[in-house]
Amino acid sequence: MRILNEILLDEGDASGNLTSRHGLLAHMIGFSIQAVISGTAAGTLKLQGSSDPVPDSQFNVATFPVSNWTDIADSSEPVTGTGTIEYNVRSVFYNWVRVVYTSSSGTGTMTIRFNTKGF
Repeated sequence: MRILNEILLDEGDASGNLTSRHGLLAHMIGFSIQAVISGTAAGTLKLQGSSDPVPDSQFNVATFPVSNWTDIADSSEPVTGTGTIEYNVRSVFYNWVRVVYTSSSGTGTMTIRFNTKGF
């Protein structure tokens, strides 16, 4: 079984809008994403997916890096200060995922960790 655990956003400034790096989902059956928020940040977190091609073993693909993103339905979550938000997604068929944070007020930091399992 393949397991990947990495940080997609490391202590981003949550006083403004943020977009995480993208996580690769090729050969994965599911993933989780955890956002750890500190401070008084307020806004909305959501997931975006992309079916753009995955790179080959040398990371060569005509459309790499990823450029086409779609909001994942029902993934919007409110951010209301210090705390965590966890997504757990099964049966994934898009190739890429990322997190978008839209700030409405406050300050703080946000770290986003990505975990996948697959074959």
